[in-house]
Amino acid sequence: MARSAEAIVIVLDVGQSVGREISLNGETFLHNAQLCATKIIQKKIFTRSKDEIGLILLGSEDTNNPLANDENYNNIEIRHQLQCANWRMVQTISSFKKGTSVDGDWLDALIVAADFMRTASEGKKFKERKIVILTNFKSDVSDDEVNFVIEALQTEKIQVIVIGPQVYKSQTQEMELDGDLKSQDQKQGEALMAKIIDSVEGSVLCSFEDAMYSLMYFGTKKVRPTPWSTTMEIGSKVKIPITAYKKISEVQRLTANDVVIPSKLKTMSTLSSQDSVSQDPDAKSAELVNAVSQNETVSQDPDAKSPELINAALEDEDDFGDSKNLEYVAKDRIYTTIGDEATPVDINELIEGYMFGETLVPVTEDDKPELVYESGPKCLSVLGFTDKGNVPLYYFKGECHQIFPQKEENSMRAFAALIQAMHSKDMVAIVRKVYRMNSAPLIGALFPMITPELQCFILVELPFSESVKTLLFPPLVIDKNKPTEKQLNAVDQLILSMNLMELDDDNETGEGAYDPHNTPDPYEQHFHSLVAKKVLNGELYISGSDIDEAVIRLLTPKEEMLNKAKPAVEKIKELFTLTKITPKEGARNAAADIFKPDTKPLDIVDVKVPLASMDSKPTPPHIGTVRPDKDFISLLNQGVSLNEACSLLDQVIRDMVHKAFDADDFKKPLKCLLLMRKKCVDSDPTVYNDKITIFKKDLPAEKVGFWQLIVNEEAGLITTSESHLSTIHIEEAQKFLQVNDVNDVMLPTQDVDEDIDDLINQM
Repeated sequence: MARSAEAIVIVLDVGQSVGREISLNGETFLHNAQLCATKIIQKKIFTRSKDEIGLILLGSEDTNNPLANDENYNNIEIRHQLQCANWRMVQTISSFKKGTSVDGDWLDALIVAADFMRTASEGKKFKERKIVILTNFKSDVSDDEVNFVIEALQTEKIQVIVIGPQVYKSQTQEMELDGDLKSQDQKQGEALMAKIIDSVEGSVLCSFEDAMYSLMYFGTKKVRPTPWSTTMEIGSKVKIPITAYKKISEVQRLTANDVVIPSKLKTMSTLSSQDSVSQDPDAKSAELVNAVSQNETVSQDPDAKSPELINAALEDEDDFGDSKNLEYVAKDRIYTTIGDEATPVDINELIEGYMFGETLVPVTEDDKPELVYESGPKCLSVLGFTDKGNVPLYYFKGECHQIFPQKEENSMRAFAALIQAMHSKDMVAIVRKVYRMNSAPLIGALFPMITPELQCFILVELPFSESVKTLLFPPLVIDKNKPTEKQLNAVDQLILSMNLMELDDDNETGEGAYDPHNTPDPYEQHFHSLVAKKVLNGELYISGSDIDEAVIRLLTPKEEMLNKAKPAVEKIKELFTLTKITPKEGARNAAADIFKPDTKPLDIVDVKVPLASMDSKPTPPHIGTVRPDKDFISLLNQGVSLNEACSLLDQVIRDMVHKAFDADDFKKPLKCLLLMRKKCVDSDPTVYNDKITIFKKDLPAEKVGFWQLIVNEEAGLITTSESHLSTIHIEEAQKFLQVNDVNDVMLPTQDVDEDIDDLINQM
């Protein structure tokens, strides 16, 4: 048995008195006790804990314990031996809809539990041993054996956890809070338990409310952090041995397994587990592909389909939660060629390939070693230092690690000096991390962290250029929508009224009401809640219509906060008026009007009329935004003057640059500009030079990236070296390309309807 595991014996009172007593929440004591005990076991199940749990029933109709005789230890039943938590325990606890017809002695139950813990844990090593007792203490007990019980618990190092009514340390405190609500037996029993709690180290007591707050959410499996040790290198001479521990990482979701339906389960609905995966031959991607389709079949009885989804009802209560009757299945994968004739292909005849455009590049086994980037041995190399402000928050990605020096005097001294220096200068270190030999290198930032408890570095992974997306947005605040002083004050008031630090008066860490250690994932909580509901109630289908109140509470603002913020919200509604903007009817219905079916019968006479004879007005020269380069060439071929065609294309270029969302959207207008320049070089350089001069003057500052592309393509003024018709010298053209006088003026834009009309015209 692992030393880190715990042994827990739950003593649950199911007697007559707990079934009748009504607690403050309107439920019976038995109901609250069942809920607490169930939550304890469920948390152990879902975290796949190695802790072992035993269950003893106090006030049972049966007597089953080795200490029982005719006079003592009656109505105490050891229902489940020490074992890992399972759903049979939960079912046993939930089976009591009301209390039994007898009561038991809680002190006798504590003695039985201590003896059971001693004998059941022989030969096993546990980190801690605990007895959790849930009772209302309404039984006549004698204090003759209390000292004996305390001595036995101290000798065996068994802790006692009491969940139920509040046990008070003094009669004054009891009278202030409970008055005469408790019976004399209950007061005497609570006093005896308080004495045991004070005498046994590690023992605690709590009310149902306190217990449920801790047991409200399902936990995740606790994993011991794995150290990653290497040498932090600064230059060629400074080397500090360090150890890193993973602090933040994504939790893996629970995965399902395919199983064969047990004979004792009635199958209500099944799905075939045969899964066909085929590759699209027209797909153009650079992902790893196999030019065959893959069909997964289950290697089970060929005449029977194996289910992927099982919704079943139990025929036999003894099989509740037992997986010994479930058979796991293995899958065989079959490869076939893509096409009308799916020819089977042996796996030994396959090689991998990468699709680039329309070309499939095969990769053999001999090629694979050459494709691996050799990054060298594992390391953490400092590339340099920079101000903390140069590493914005949106650069953070991946996992987070805490880095400590290894326990060697010189290493700790150098490590501490480096942290202090970086912290005083408000700087971070940019590092290169290689996890193991020849693994993919990562770039990260080391942030110094100094608290009264520890000093360490926080390593945050940073992106490479391939992961960074260029996003260009217009200014958020301009003169037209600049907020007034009253509006700013209203928003300030809203922020102050929703201050989490002021809301959480009990928080002593200074982290506010939000603490990631106490904020579980709603997705995981909802999933576990429904699974537990299905198992406990034997439901055939999972229904998520009733979301657990605890899950809803996770991401819902506290009511006191909403009440406090209500005046500020009303003020914002008053100062920030919203007006609904409806799209133009022409823009919305343009395509629908063109493509809607015509209900009028076709007239043969209309078909015979030559198109040339129809009266039509000449279409003015026009360049759209769908294929502007081809429209430009078409106008020149139709005899439109170069100056007029360039003016139309210039307006389209301005419109596309203005509406560009990121750098990729600059490609089309740049292509059009280069085309215009090429035509003007051969015919009239003055036309292009005049237009590019005005274009630069009107280009807004937030679109300076487009001008940088013009500089890279050397698409500035046409010089005398390019055309004998030009009067611009090379020096003048080079000075013109400098980015020093880009104006902050918005470009004139075309109406949205024109873009839609352009697209419709092309169709």
